[in-house]
Amino acid sequence: MIVYGDRPFAEIGEPALAVTDERRGLLAVAGAADFRSPVPVGVYDTRDLSCRALVHSRHKVHAMAFHPTLPLLAIGTGQYDGGYHFGGELFLLSLETGVAAPLIEHLPGYDASGRQILGLEWLDDQALRVVMAPPDDWDDPDAWTEGHVAVVRRTDWGRVPPRSVTSYDLVGPRIPAPRPDGREAARAAVTRLGKGWEPRRNVHAVEAPLWIFRTDRPATALDAGDDAVYVAYDDGEIVVLDLHTGTVRGRGPLTIGAVSVLPTALTVAGPGRLLVGTGDGRILDCPAGPGGLGAGPRI
Repeated sequence: MIVYGDRPFAEIGEPALAVTDERRGLLAVAGAADFRSPVPVGVYDTRDLSCRALVHSRHKVHAMAFHPTLPLLAIGTGQYDGGYHFGGELFLLSLETGVAAPLIEHLPGYDASGRQILGLEWLDDQALRVVMAPPDDWDDPDAWTEGHVAVVRRTDWGRVPPRSVTSYDLVGPRIPAPRPDGREAARAAVTRLGKGWEPRRNVHAVEAPLWIFRTDRPATALDAGDDAVYVAYDDGEIVVLDLHTGTVRGRGPLTIGAVSVLPTALTVAGPGRLLVGTGDGRILDCPAGPGGLGAGPRI
């Protein structure tokens, strides 16, 4: 199999949180939260940057901590649900099997949202310090800056069953609980180790990838005809590329009269004809020739 666009930490996308285990030469990296896809968490060998384990969470990752002696990584996730609950999960990732087991019990009809985990710290082989957001912010404006702390103890964390951390394990006093932003430190960590690292976004369309065309803006739409590829960008520009060589044939903003519009969909409807959907709900019928787009859209 040939992999195009491969690079260090490719599995993570935009890094949001990173923690290291210098003794074992490991780096855990969590990607940024994206409403369109799960949040990735990867564990990498810092010697060759190979990915040792990869899992995904449906919530943002706030905390990670390597166990001091066992091949385990504790992962804390969660987010505000937009109503008044702070929900989330505590996972224990086995670096031997690659399986992340959810630890917090979920009782039918009770506490189904779990707990938002804000901080994790191994105090020793048996004790895990857990900082959680309050369950909700109902009549509690300090819920956004404070939390609860508990120490969960198990004799052997390598044998802890899933869903075995109960609500009694997570009872603890209220403390200040800031929500730090780990993105800058995570970027620095992956940049320092992965010299060829660069952030990229989701691939939404693929043609048989003979050449590579790089851009510094997110694409909003793409389509190809018999000899040209049309790419729309979020600043309103449309770029026309030669299908066989990737050479730029033409580029420029999409306008109706003197006003720029945002292209959000492209369809090559036939020779010399390009249909463009716009962010304001219009559809433009544009002449397209060998040099790119024609003089202007026909509405």
